[in-house]
Amino acid sequence: MKKIGLLGGMSWESTESYYRLINLGIKKAIGGLHSAEIILYSVDFDPIEKLQKSGDWDKTALLLTKGARSLESAGADFILICTNTMHKVAPQIEAAVGIPLIHIADATAEELVIDGIHKVGLLGTAFTMDEEFYKGRLKDKFGLNVIVPDAADRRIVHETIYNELCLGEIKDTSKNEFLRIVKNLAADGAEAVILGCTEIGTLIKQEDTSIKLYDTTAVHARSAVRAALASGNSGAMSRISPEIRAFPEKEVPLELLLLGDPDRKMVQKYMKTSIYFGAFIQDEVVGIIALNEKRNSEIEIENLSVLPYYQKKKIGRALMEYSIDYSKGKGYKKILIKTGNTSVGQLALFQKLGFELSGINQNHFIQNYSGPIYENHFECRHQVVLEYRIFSEEEVEDEIRKFWKAFIEKNEEHRDSSYEVWSFGLGEYQANSLLGLVRTGVKTGTSSALEMYEEGEKIPESGDLSIVTFGNGMPACIIRTEDVKTLPFEEISRADAALEGEGDCSLEYWREVHHYFFRLEYKGSGLEFTERSPVIFERFKVIFDRNELE
Repeated sequence: MKKIGLLGGMSWESTESYYRLINLGIKKAIGGLHSAEIILYSVDFDPIEKLQKSGDWDKTALLLTKGARSLESAGADFILICTNTMHKVAPQIEAAVGIPLIHIADATAEELVIDGIHKVGLLGTAFTMDEEFYKGRLKDKFGLNVIVPDAADRRIVHETIYNELCLGEIKDTSKNEFLRIVKNLAADGAEAVILGCTEIGTLIKQEDTSIKLYDTTAVHARSAVRAALASGNSGAMSRISPEIRAFPEKEVPLELLLLGDPDRKMVQKYMKTSIYFGAFIQDEVVGIIALNEKRNSEIEIENLSVLPYYQKKKIGRALMEYSIDYSKGKGYKKILIKTGNTSVGQLALFQKLGFELSGINQNHFIQNYSGPIYENHFECRHQVVLEYRIFSEEEVEDEIRKFWKAFIEKNEEHRDSSYEVWSFGLGEYQANSLLGLVRTGVKTGTSSALEMYEEGEKIPESGDLSIVTFGNGMPACIIRTEDVKTLPFEEISRADAALEGEGDCSLEYWREVHHYFFRLEYKGSGLEFTERSPVIFERFKVIFDRNELE
């Protein structure tokens, strides 16, 4: 479980709610006597409130940055600012620490997107309702239509928050006024209302109105619980393992698809004809992929969307690998995917999964989309087309034979040698990424669990030859095992870890990655992996590469 850092005290009443809701969430998720690991930095709210009134946000940012750094130093893995208004200085806080900050607006918007909400009312302090740091983020990042009360009602909301709720005072007259304002927002077209101040949830609750309320304190707390449980520890890798399953078209939230393709008309063109798979964490959909058959042997990935908090956590990769396996099982020969020329991260991901560039549609987004699209601070103009070839077993075997023959023609001494064929890791991405390290000389070692070898299966020996393949089965290089040793997991050295060439090449990274991998292997065999479990460590050398054929 990760340690949650709470930057609270603004006011202490709402921070108390955070503590209670997070612990309730942990208890519900994993049961027993479990509770959250929380580090709290609680500020004195009075001087901060005075700085808010005077407009001295720079000094406010300094005070909160000090608290955030203290949380980081105390061991927090991520931070929550326990107030909506103070997210005005969230960028300064994020820049000052090296751990993630879960933004309250993002957490709220993600639930709105999942629930299919398009137009939403916003209540909060005057700063939150009037300024763009909050509602602008909801509009620009998530495409939500945000409305606020009129000027008179905004004044009522703001004054009630500071003069009553922050002092712990709950008045029926104020409750009735807030419910009236919520009703007016619904009359203006709001499908739901955000309680965008962490104190408002102490005044009005869902049972008080038929209009859907999103209490940001509760939403933010739920986000903290998910983040805390997303990984067993806070080391080199984030271990979020989504469940991938079919997603009925009628249940697909359009707003989620629009995160991957921002033009509503373009999405609607393929929405009815696509099949969908969703990535679920604790029964919440956090990502989705849409596939559309183009012809009998070809399928196209039309959309890949992941909620912002779960981006860069391998969710998109899991959906892509699932779709590749699905396409193979259905007998397709080719998978197409198209993306923008500014989509740097996506282009890298797709190519690591084995997709290759096949074309560029010049000015596609200029000619076919209703407005300009900006990504990574650049205008997206051209559509990049990539394809993944799916080979039959016969085609793969034929390529392997040709590859070995080419090797023998240059290395006669191995004409009578035997060889094995395999790929690194689990899935296309790992196979191709690790292979890249091997072919560039960064990775010259590998390890496996001795007890996972089946009876009669060959144990690695010095002098063994192996054809290492890409994720799609095509041969990439031939390696020769130079030496082999078997030792307990806990006795792998820093020198051994460095030879593996993965991550930062540290022993700590090696232990975390391989403990996770071996534990899964053992669990699948009904066994328990321990620090004393025997590991086979091989040092190898590349002696032939496919580039030598060209």
